[in-house]
Amino acid sequence: MNHTKKEYYKQRVEESTADLYETVTNYERMMIAKAIDISLFLSGLFIISWLLIVSHWLPNLLIGAAIVVYIGFYVLLRGLLHGSTVGYLIMNIRFVNVKTKKRVTLKEYFQYIRKSTRLEVRYSQIFKYYLLYDDRYVQNEPMKKYGMIVVDTKKYKRFYNDYQNNIAQLQKLQHA
Repeated sequence: MNHTKKEYYKQRVEESTADLYETVTNYERMMIAKAIDISLFLSGLFIISWLLIVSHWLPNLLIGAAIVVYIGFYVLLRGLLHGSTVGYLIMNIRFVNVKTKKRVTLKEYFQYIRKSTRLEVRYSQIFKYYLLYDDRYVQNEPMKKYGMIVVDTKKYKRFYNDYQNNIAQLQKLQHA
């Protein structure tokens, strides 16, 4: 009985890990997030510039300083978001931080994720990662073009909780 439960939870861990991989989002969502981010930045820049120019009593030097402060605030915001952008947050996208030292196959990558990464990271944190794939495997556009996987956070949270529960059950059975 105990042996079958172990096999069951091993299978569930495999399935929930596969579900985590399926949360990879497509290239279009990534481009929409970038478009949202660019439009937010440009509209904010336009509004600040227009408001400062309309108020005739401000000298040109203050207008330039206000634009520099706005750009500085924007860069600071990106730093606080660990390099992500507001567009990615609006589109509910996060990055998972994974680095490999050599080109890997898709199977090796899944094994690497399972063994080496800390999937225990908090759901709301944002990470970036760079990963090289073997050319024999089909990759989605973000992997090919940017070397990163983009994760849909709504699905990720549910699948991650399932993954954690299955790991906990498996560990209980192994220690029993």
